[in-house]
Amino acid sequence: MKILKIGQSAGNQENFSNEILRDYTPSIDKIFQNKEDIIGNKSITKDNKNISKGIADTDLGAYLAGLTEGDGSIWIDTPKINRRITNPAFIFTFDKNNLFLYEYLKFCIGSGSFHNKKNSNTMRFVVKDIKGVIKLINLMNGYFRTPKIETFHKLIQNINITRSENIPLLPLNTSSIDNDAWLAGFTEADGYFRIKIAYNKLRPESNPKISCRFTIEQRQIDKPTH
Repeated sequence: MKILKIGQSAGNQENFSNEILRDYTPSIDKIFQNKEDIIGNKSITKDNKNISKGIADTDLGAYLAGLTEGDGSIWIDTPKINRRITNPAFIFTFDKNNLFLYEYLKFCIGSGSFHNKKNSNTMRFVVKDIKGVIKLINLMNGYFRTPKIETFHKLIQNINITRSENIPLLPLNTSSIDNDAWLAGFTEADGYFRIKIAYNKLRPESNPKISCRFTIEQRQIDKPTH
């Protein structure tokens, strides 16, 4: 029996390859066919009021919460004597093939910077300016579904104390998983789709057996990031 695994790599939308389909967001391509639609469009203002037209804050916040709980890190500075306290930050590590997705998120959020990792095909998207951090908090607050909410709450407490904010500590989201876009973000980070086609060499005239699999993988314990 011959087994053929068919997937679609993140950087190749036309040709099939023997790879697992992972970290590919066709919905982004449907919204914007090329980068000029968001980067070269003169109708998009600097504060990005128009970029997220048609995307509710509910969907964006839930998606970002899922993405953060999957591949995101929350950095909270530990105060030390005679040392300036740095801003907290959200850090997302991703494959370079997914740069367009994070460029799009940067425009939606209105802040953030990109950093290349040496001798690696990965990059980091970092949001550390205080306005951007607070905007992300307000978008994602109430949409966390995993134990990473503990670090998220520590971040909110840090902001409330150091920046005199009054952001509430909203509880874990226990609504149905299909109630918002959280699963899409979490899958983008830690999930993949796989299609397997098995041919029977002894009976070449028979139809191949096709199976599809959707898998999510994540570490059992969330590592501390502060």
